[in-house]
Amino acid sequence: MASQGRQGLNRILDVSVKVLDADGLIRYWNSASERLHGYTSVEAVGRDFVDLIVPRKNRRLIRRLIREALLSGQTPDSFEVRLLHKDGSEVMALSNLAALSAGNGRRNLIAVDLAVSGSTQADAETSRLPPHLYGAEKMEMISELVGNIAHHYNNALAVILGNAELIQQQDAGEDVAAFVAQILQSGRSATQLTSQLLSYVKANGAESTPVDVHRTIRTVVETLAMDLDLAVDIKQRLAAESCVIRGDEAALRSALLNLALNGCEAVADGGNVTFATDVTSLDEAYCRAYPYEIVPGRYLRVTVSDTGAGMDEQTLRRALEPFFTTKPFGQAPGLGLANVYGCIKMHRGAMHLLSEAGRGTTVELYLPMSDTAAAAGDVSEASIDADSVILLAEPDRGGREALAEMLTRAGYGVRALASGGEVIDAYRSDPSRVALAVVAMDLPEMTGCEVLVELKEIDPAVRVLLAGGAMDAGQVQAALDAGVDGFIPRPYRAEQVLERVAKILADR
Repeated sequence: MASQGRQGLNRILDVSVKVLDADGLIRYWNSASERLHGYTSVEAVGRDFVDLIVPRKNRRLIRRLIREALLSGQTPDSFEVRLLHKDGSEVMALSNLAALSAGNGRRNLIAVDLAVSGSTQADAETSRLPPHLYGAEKMEMISELVGNIAHHYNNALAVILGNAELIQQQDAGEDVAAFVAQILQSGRSATQLTSQLLSYVKANGAESTPVDVHRTIRTVVETLAMDLDLAVDIKQRLAAESCVIRGDEAALRSALLNLALNGCEAVADGGNVTFATDVTSLDEAYCRAYPYEIVPGRYLRVTVSDTGAGMDEQTLRRALEPFFTTKPFGQAPGLGLANVYGCIKMHRGAMHLLSEAGRGTTVELYLPMSDTAAAAGDVSEASIDADSVILLAEPDRGGREALAEMLTRAGYGVRALASGGEVIDAYRSDPSRVALAVVAMDLPEMTGCEVLVELKEIDPAVRVLLAGGAMDAGQVQAALDAGVDGFIPRPYRAEQVLERVAKILADR
């Protein structure tokens, strides 16, 4: 069973996986590693990892990182690294490390790497923009590249995590179980990174529900108050007479928490962080003047300011770039402000960043108003009739099989399909048997949104859950207008998938 488990792992993992022993020597090298680096497993196993595939200029740094991980068991978050091919060329990869106990106080190290291609040089010509918009136009130029990398990375993670979860449920032996647990740990860490990247670039399947922003701010302040030193004074000036918008409450809370943490770090030795709100109107001339997808109307303005040291002009110009940070290497991934920017884009709002060295920092968020009253409710678990099915359309075979297995093990009848046309034909042939259609956004020939529209034309009461690929704000709004019942992002997690399906079916 253990050898079968290893064969299964080697077959499903389409990313490079290596295992290093306590001396930094390669002990495992999968087929994806062979494709990435050009060395066969026979050539690689037993060789020094750093000497074999790390460029000479980076060897000292990588050796130190590996040594610290082996000694302490603590590994850094996902990071980007240049690696070597057998022919001497370099390849850029997103890397995850995980330490694994090998007994006798020694550790092995698992390295999971995914090659990424392409590069971009940000446009340095920002002089025509006002200071508070440094980086906004530049961000649009690199969004497509970042989104493509994160999207393909997520597709690989969907197969890895889905199949690893399924293997974990089998009796595959203790050694395989340990490897699977480490793969899941590293995969979930990588998932957090791709989610952050996709929140920066796209809407990434955001929910749209009424959000009381004042309540969200108070939650953030309460969270900070439990952990902060008394030297930081957090003030609230919530003057907006109306504070309900439509959006994703969790994403907004994360964005506000990011801003507050940045402010608290800036005034760690004493100072103020202030949340303020008011309602303002943006006219057509204003909306045309700035590089955001905003329309004229009433907006809730949320301001987060601090009395810290502020940023110089060079730092301000780069503040919204993904992975840019002024902190020492390894302390932060540099996605805080980039995530806030992505969240505000997702809500079809605007973000202004104002800062000057020695004079603190102010971030203004503009969120379109909603007159919808806030409402929330718990949804109980749901099931479907024995003769009912869930139609599942996912273009990637590995992801499709893993998702179908998750649903089947939960007791649902599943019909797995590879295209939108197949979903439409299956529903049209017997709509009474279909409890739900789970449709990936990136299907061949038809997008998930197009399948949604077709299904709604056949039966306005059909339940549709959009899954998979990243979506921009326009696609999310189109799906909401068409009556989508929910979104689920890749990589698919069994708990998340089953919870979302149960909620939709409970509302039938």
